[in-house]
Amino acid sequence: MKRLKLDDISNPPALKTQEVELKQWDKSVVVQGLTKADTVEINELSENEDGIRDDVLFEKYLILKGMIDPELDSLEDVNNFYTKATPQLIDQILIGIYKCMAWTKEDQANIADQFRE
Repeated sequence: MKRLKLDDISNPPALKTQEVELKQWDKSVVVQGLTKADTVEINELSENEDGIRDDVLFEKYLILKGMIDPELDSLEDVNNFYTKATPQLIDQILIGIYKCMAWTKEDQANIADQFRE
């Protein structure tokens, strides 16, 4: 097996995507997994001045980065989306994003336990 070189990662693999059905609206959205850089950025943006993560802000950034169709351009767009969506719809989208990022079925089960439908 060859060793990885920095030049080898110029074309990273495509991020996993998934269509999430939103039955309440009879529509769907497309979500994708995130890169490590995305997750680090989201964690940093979601911290308050004391270094504690604001879970609601973290969720909003996940939606902003992970939902690709329709694409939301700003936190203002996410906030507008939140005013129209139920908690169940938001959780379905978040589960889809997490499933695109999860490595194992156990990881996916743990995530699904956190967001019960």
